[in-house]
Amino acid sequence: MWMEKMRRGVLQVSTDSGVRYVQPSFSERLQLLWTFRNFNVLTEQILNQHERHVVEELCVEDRLFRPHVADCLTVCVIGTLELNHPFPAKKAPQPAMIPGAQRSSA
Repeated sequence: MWMEKMRRGVLQVSTDSGVRYVQPSFSERLQLLWTFRNFNVLTEQILNQHERHVVEELCVEDRLFRPHVADCLTVCVIGTLELNHPFPAKKAPQPAMIPGAQRSSA
């Protein structure tokens, strides 16, 4: 079970707006396995600052998905995170800075 979770585990995120799944990278999966080592379900309030940052980054990136009904049986869930707020909005693209360009003050 642990090997399968390390290889292709996902994080289940539950909010008032529904359940979604996040596909973390290998290093993120290891962090999540450690976070959920003793519990299957955690709330955001008990996560430390680093764990919250990792989860926020996972939720705003394009790695959220809803599996089809047939896929639900094959999804290997590392743990379930309960959020008291909706999924964060996707990050807006940052404008590119042009080297040497300065703002003119009027």
